[in-house]
Amino acid sequence: MALSTLQLASIDTYLTSGNVIAAIREYRAFTGTDLAAAKQFVDERYAELRVTISTVFPQPIVSTSPDPAIMATIALVADRELAALRRVLDQIEKVLYGLNYQVTLSAKAVALSHHSLPVIETMATFYPKSKSGMAQTMAITVEELKSGVIDCLTYEGDSSSGPQFCDLNRLRLNDLLIPDMWSEISAITPIEECTILSYNDDTGLPGFYVFWFFAFLLHCPANGRCLVITGMSSD
Repeated sequence: MALSTLQLASIDTYLTSGNVIAAIREYRAFTGTDLAAAKQFVDERYAELRVTISTVFPQPIVSTSPDPAIMATIALVADRELAALRRVLDQIEKVLYGLNYQVTLSAKAVALSHHSLPVIETMATFYPKSKSGMAQTMAITVEELKSGVIDCLTYEGDSSSGPQFCDLNRLRLNDLLIPDMWSEISAITPIEECTILSYNDDTGLPGFYVFWFFAFLLHCPANGRCLVITGMSSD
């Protein structure tokens, strides 16, 4: 089934904002196709847009390697301060575990000695095998952060792979666990006061990327912290 101009524009809007899951969901709603066909179309369309309108996508970080002097000024936030959030993320992982489908969520935080956010050094501190110097970042709003994360966590897959939600688990995820996650994130660093960056490279991050992936840096100059949350789904 061919897409109309308006339908394609709707999918392109999701793709240029980095929300691949929403683009797949939209394509399936428009065409009635299965997950594999929708993912193939969206992947090909995304690659095409990256070539034809590259300027609207996140741009590479300028530096290419971590600066040891900057890394020396970064202090990890104690695990005990992240424990409540990590418990919620662990519960979400268990709810989402399904048929040929597994989710890995991560939360880490640092205290910075200055108001600016050294993205490369922060990611290298958390994930030494990451390629932060080759990654791309983009400033986003709180609403875009929440939309992107929720679209991934509520992804339902199809009969061959996915979380296999029952009504009770779906209700628990949407009405209890996701709100608890935002609450615990705000307890670590207030979301509304943060500068938020999306980060587009899954290299070296926890999990294995098959269906969806996200990584966001929440930087709050007021309390000198940066929280990084990541999520990845695999089969």
